Amino acid sequence: MSIDGKKLESVLFHTVCIFILVVFFDIFIFRHLLGFGSVYTKMNYNEFDKVAQPYAYFVHPDVARATKGNILYDGSSLWYPEPPGEKTLKIALFGGSTAGYPDFGTPGSKTMPQYLADRLNEKFNGNVAIANFGSSGGHHRQHLHMLFEFLPEYKPDIVLYYGGNNETALYIDGYDPRPGYPINFFYKEEFSTWKKFLLENSAIIGAWYDRFGSSSDIAKLREKAGFESPEWNQEMVDKYFESLEFSQFVSTSFKSEYFKGNTRFVAFFQPFKPLDEANEWQIKEIRKQIPSYKYLHDIHDAYDGLGESIYYDNCHVNDEANRHMAELLAEKIMGLIP
Repeated sequence: MSIDGKKLESVLFHTVCIFILVVFFDIFIFRHLLGFGSVYTKMNYNEFDKVAQPYAYFVHPDVARATKGNILYDGSSLWYPEPPGEKTLKIALFGGSTAGYPDFGTPGSKTMPQYLADRLNEKFNGNVAIANFGSSGGHHRQHLHMLFEFLPEYKPDIVLYYGGNNETALYIDGYDPRPGYPINFFYKEEFSTWKKFLLENSAIIGAWYDRFGSSSDIAKLREKAGFESPEWNQEMVDKYFESLEFSQFVSTSFKSEYFKGNTRFVAFFQPFKPLDEANEWQIKEIRKQIPSYKYLHDIHDAYDGLGESIYYDNCHVNDEANRHMAELLAEKIMGLIP
């Protein structure tokens, strides 16, 4: 039985047209215009709230946009409330999204570091400015790299670390599980180029990968890292303190104009809820060791009296809690200031 040439041509033509339409809608409409696609890709590679940065891997967009003199693209300053003067106490604050962003559910709210600056300025007649280096997913190992890049220009008098969740719980939440690694290291450095291209440009393939592929890749990486084994848990704890020790050494090697001596370093172990039993063990072990470090403060229970309603998830909180934390940190910091 012979095939009608015109019918075959018509079938092929319509098949190609349908394929082109599917590809067009998949890539240009659903993926790039509407933003559908792999959640794994969005969370690990190039989120709207991350900008690629050498060594640290990513920083807050405002940090990346800051030019010489710390001025942003819109003419504002990375410093809050304003660029510091000669007699201003300058604080460089490093943390994750709990420091880098306000409560988006409360219109007009400020970030916790901005509330902290407001509180300190009430005590010191407006002579305090804070540069907020907090970024979504950022942790202290990355902050250590940022010290070398930003401290020489910003010249802070106090380096403040606010963290704990991203140094422990975030590794359990589906990202790179290797202690101390940036959460997107596996995706950015070890992911195959062709797979990365498909995930970043196809909504269909991205959705399929989230459903069937991402868990397999992470499972392999977790097995190699000994994920949640006693050795892995201990390494997580050790990496937390090692990062702080290195950061304290680097920070205090710089000179402070305000103190007429070395820059001071202070760190806070933030409140957050454990994600599982391994994370709960890490928290207990870290808190047990905190008294051995003079610059490190345990404020893990700071929200205990505020109720569960302040939490949006295991670590992000509402505006009330951010104000409460700012008050607490202000009291601690005032003890460092003569």
